[in-house]
Amino acid sequence: MPESMALPQRLARLQAALRDYPPLLWSFLYFFCLLTGYYVLRPVRDAMGASADVEAVFPRGMIDWFTAHGMALGDFTLQVLFTGTFICMVALQPVYGLLVSRFPRRIFLPVVYLVFIACLLGFYVAFHREMPGRGAAFFIWLAVFNLF
Repeated sequence: MPESMALPQRLARLQAALRDYPPLLWSFLYFFCLLTGYYVLRPVRDAMGASADVEAVFPRGMIDWFTAHGMALGDFTLQVLFTGTFICMVALQPVYGLLVSRFPRRIFLPVVYLVFIACLLGFYVAFHREMPGRGAAFFIWLAVFNLF
């Protein structure tokens, strides 16, 4: 592009180019919304990992099991959360890959997004009712959501 080209001419060329590429605009908007959603949820996930309230993060049975074995679960919060994340990813990635290979994208992606939306609504209820284990479930779910 020549240096002498005026700014309005450059903007007109850009506008003409973008008119020819609506999929580019849609993909930009999609990616922007996806990353915005993740970066809004990530601080909540990090707060769960750093929480000193073990009962908000882990289910009661897990706390009792660790206590019965002489371990304070609060000392291993991040290790337990990342181990749970690893196990879920190893278990769910082959299932996700199998589903992706069997269904066309135009059907599969809306279903996946509806499932994730339903999960978010479920987490809203879980946090509103202060259900035990909500922190670990949200932490692991968000990491799996980020992978998929």
